[in-house]
Amino acid sequence: MSAPGPRSGRSGHSGPDAVLERGRQLLDRFEHTVPVRLVRLFVAIDGRDRILMLAGQAFIAVIPLLIVVATVSGTGGSSAVGSYLVRRFSLDGSAEESVRILFDRPPDATGGLTLLSLVVLAWTSNSFARSLQRTFAAAWDMPRSGFRGTVLRTAGLVVLLVVLFGASWLGNALEEGPALGVVVVTVQLAVVVGGWALASHLMLARRVPVRLLVPGAVASAVVQLVVGWGTAIWLPALVTRNADNYGVIGAALALVSWLIVVSASIVASAVLGRVLAPALGSG
Repeated sequence: MSAPGPRSGRSGHSGPDAVLERGRQLLDRFEHTVPVRLVRLFVAIDGRDRILMLAGQAFIAVIPLLIVVATVSGTGGSSAVGSYLVRRFSLDGSAEESVRILFDRPPDATGGLTLLSLVVLAWTSNSFARSLQRTFAAAWDMPRSGFRGTVLRTAGLVVLLVVLFGASWLGNALEEGPALGVVVVTVQLAVVVGGWALASHLMLARRVPVRLLVPGAVASAVVQLVVGWGTAIWLPALVTRNADNYGVIGAALALVSWLIVVSASIVASAVLGRVLAPALGSG
């Protein structure tokens, strides 16, 4: 009977190199699946950095924009924004007090909107819209759209804000009536799908047909609704805990955390739109 071969012959099947090789083989096997393509595209466009950038810009652009809109419309200005957040997330106690202090205007404050504040608001809002547009363009591997894209990205930002806040308002309005839960979800999905497809079309400077954006819009609508339901459960507890520990600054930090989650859903939706596109998603 022959002697067994040397044990060193098995060294190629174990160790870190073998694990890495096995990982590469699995990645190659599933490289054309949607999850792997999503992860690869997210990494390729520096998705994490884009999420943090969008969240920071949203805090200094979108919230002041909402305050200005509320002021111009005569619905209470910053107080209206604070009241909306309190109602939206059912805040009470120290959390409600901290959020109202964060947004309420001091009683002895004088003066209204100034030309300088409007200029700064326009600049920050345009910067936020430009970052959104570049995120979509990066996901679709498209060059910048130039001056032509300025008007389109502004319109896209308006549509996106209407979709994000309108779906929440619509859900609350329908829940107050006799509508069933399935009707609420159906109406929200219809609004978000249509709005997201239009917003993506505008952010891409109309260089991608709407029909190619519909599959991604459907997936994005599901993502947005899940995020909305999740934050409705998670955020009130976070605001309350932070407000109890740190006061007003704690409430502000909780809102930043919320904006990070919302920004992550936006970046994920941009990536989904590219990967799920019927004609162009396989590139």
